Amino acid sequence: MSLVSNQFWRPFPAQLTSPTLTATQSWALRLEVRRPDMPAYANAGPLGALYESILEISDPGGSLRCRIPVTAQGTQTKGVQFAVQGLAPRVRAKAAKASDSPLAGLWVGAATVNSVSQPSNVTDPSTPSAAASDFQLRLIFHVDASGHARLLQRVFQLWQPGTTTNTGAGISEVAQPGHFVLVSDERYLSRFTGSTIVDGSLVGRRYSSAGFGFDNSISNVIDNTFGGTNLWSCRVTCGYDDPSNPFKHKYHPDHDNLVEGYQNLPADKQKLPEGVESFTVRRDIQLRFTATDPDGLPLAGWGDNQIGGNYAESISGLHRSTINVSGTFRLRRASTVAVLNDGLTSP
Repeated sequence: MSLVSNQFWRPFPAQLTSPTLTATQSWALRLEVRRPDMPAYANAGPLGALYESILEISDPGGSLRCRIPVTAQGTQTKGVQFAVQGLAPRVRAKAAKASDSPLAGLWVGAATVNSVSQPSNVTDPSTPSAAASDFQLRLIFHVDASGHARLLQRVFQLWQPGTTTNTGAGISEVAQPGHFVLVSDERYLSRFTGSTIVDGSLVGRRYSSAGFGFDNSISNVIDNTFGGTNLWSCRVTCGYDDPSNPFKHKYHPDHDNLVEGYQNLPADKQKLPEGVESFTVRRDIQLRFTATDPDGLPLAGWGDNQIGGNYAESISGLHRSTINVSGTFRLRRASTVAVLNDGLTSP
């Protein structure tokens, strides 16, 4: 367990001594469990395993003695995955949906890009060097129950209302409880309701990144080992005729990828080939996760509800030479929902 001291977390000692307080004074403590430091519990049983302890608060005179029970579950505890047999059908179904991956859910954060290569540097055009200022790039990832991660451009947090059934004598029973959902495909939005109230109306919560323009919110994943100290990589491609391509302008005749006088030509003759007015842009992104905060900050939730590491990206198509950038990144868990679009496969 850790406690906050001067805005930084530090280990909780076996015995913590408070400063001298008067009858009108108080001492506020903020505690957090270091769940990544808890070892795996192999024999968790059908309902999981809890780590338990007692916090005892007392005064030197012995007039005060308060014992507070505390419990926590480690990130490596597989819990209900070990056994679901012998449970009631409803409990067993719920247990079977438990996630194998401790990182399953939605992760939102940013990369701080602080170094960029200089193609005009004749001695070393490819190695990133310190930039004049930092650039913040919004990152959104979803990790499914098996630990596979996807880079998202946008995602909506919505609510799926529950259903009830009539058991007779006018008694209703919950058949399927309501639950939060994460939707990356906008065709599914009408199937769900809002997840929060704004000005008296139910609305969904949207996460989006202006740093990516790919459609359908999913990029091409190359290396899919997310978290820990692993390397995760993907390629994001922006076609030369994509509306979000930086070389293309819909209303500029020199950047519309159309031949002069295209209005008088058949449709298959109107388009210019790549490389005339626009170029395909490819972004190869690498995330190298680290076991601790990349800047050395003592964070109690690192590896649990906070992860990150070193960020690197190679950009081709913007310049005749590949541009390389680097920095650090941090992500915070925004949801534990392990399924995108509530498992739907068609609108």
